[in-house]
Amino acid sequence: MPKKEKKKIKKIKETKKEKKEEKEEKEEPQTKGICLICQKEATGLPIKEDFVIRGIRKIKTAFKVARGSKLIICNEHLEEAKRRREKFEKTLLTYGGLGGVIGIILITLGAYFVVIKV
Repeated sequence: MPKKEKKKIKKIKETKKEKKEEKEEKEEPQTKGICLICQKEATGLPIKEDFVIRGIRKIKTAFKVARGSKLIICNEHLEEAKRRREKFEKTLLTYGGLGGVIGIILITLGAYFVVIKV
């Protein structure tokens, strides 16, 4: 590869890295709500609304026990929340992969037994 192309690629990588750092440095707005860790009213960063949280909210709404509070992570528990989130995502990925493997095995066995019976 010519030197010019290597320099262009290096510049592109540097600009991407700088943009990523700038994005991380941007301070998210602090909101008031209930801390997910300590269960007390405080100000902090809002939590990531993923399918698990939405599912829990729908179930609570169906049983009419929802409080409708805004969930946040207060600044004191930010590191603990990051650690828990990483563990949750890792577990979710593991169980998803395990479910996929079991599903493939079941489909394969089902097809195998259909072929044998015919």
